[in-house]
Amino acid sequence: LQSDLDQFMRLKRDAERMAKNAHRQSSYIKLLEIVSKIKKMLIESSTEDAILNQVCRLLGTFPHYKVVWIGLPREGSHVVDIADRVDLATPSYLQKDFYVNLDEKDPHAYGPVGECMRTGRSVLIEDTQSDPRFEPWKYFAKASSIHSVLSIPIKTFNQEQLLGVITIYGDAEHRFSYEEIHILED
Repeated sequence: LQSDLDQFMRLKRDAERMAKNAHRQSSYIKLLEIVSKIKKMLIESSTEDAILNQVCRLLGTFPHYKVVWIGLPREGSHVVDIADRVDLATPSYLQKDFYVNLDEKDPHAYGPVGECMRTGRSVLIEDTQSDPRFEPWKYFAKASSIHSVLSIPIKTFNQEQLLGVITIYGDAEHRFSYEEIHILED
């Protein structure tokens, strides 16, 4: 009887693991479809505003992404402007007083966007409440149920010039898997 129970428990764990993997694969397929639409739109769109708007709108349709925004550096300044956004958080996360500054003397320069702009590499915050880099935005994140953040550099085709940053906020800690980040960076 004990061996039957052990075998049943192993089968149950295997079934749960398979269901979880199937859900994850389904999510990756949906994200790949979104990225494919973005690539097609990049070829077909004629204006920068249309491109920025559609990238935010398309990524904003992915489940568990509460906020997507594109930041562009303001010429002659240390400020990163929000060029476009989708904010599905309740309450809205991108409040009037939200900002990112690239001046190294300002604490608003050390979050994921600032680090991404300085390094040209993707930056992941897996827990907005415990990562010290996210301190200036911690209160807004908690109020808006935002628990993880990924900032991805936007570069020219030849990867030589950084144009801006796409930042995505997730509804759970450790929201972004390695595979998901790779898809988004593509």
